[in-house]
Amino acid sequence: MHHFPRSLPLLLGYAALVMAWQIVGIARIAAGGRALGPSASLVTAAIALAVAGLLWWTRNRRVPFLGLAALAGAAALQAISNAFRADPSLWPSDLARYLGVAINGLGVCAVLVAVVEGLFPRSGPAPPAE
Repeated sequence: MHHFPRSLPLLLGYAALVMAWQIVGIARIAAGGRALGPSASLVTAAIALAVAGLLWWTRNRRVPFLGLAALAGAAALQAISNAFRADPSLWPSDLARYLGVAINGLGVCAVLVAVVEGLFPRSGPAPPAE
């Protein structure tokens, strides 16, 4: 059985932030404002929720967990790239743009932690130092 004690909470936190970002963006549009980024989508929020659920479900299965984490990491990298390649006017402010980069940077870091945990699993507590 394989566990991901460090990366699972990070990945679930990242998914929660993605969902919140999308829902806040939708609420801002409904109130006559602008989304926090280039788009706001309930579909994206639902996908983040589904990935979070699948991550939880596969937390004891190394290959599916790492595959889902890699999918989340690819989406995070794409969003970071978009923040620097797309027209800055698509964000309501530079703060919103860089906050999006920070959130997606957390996602990339969480995936890196998952990869390390997947490649170097801990079998138990470390032996006492002599």
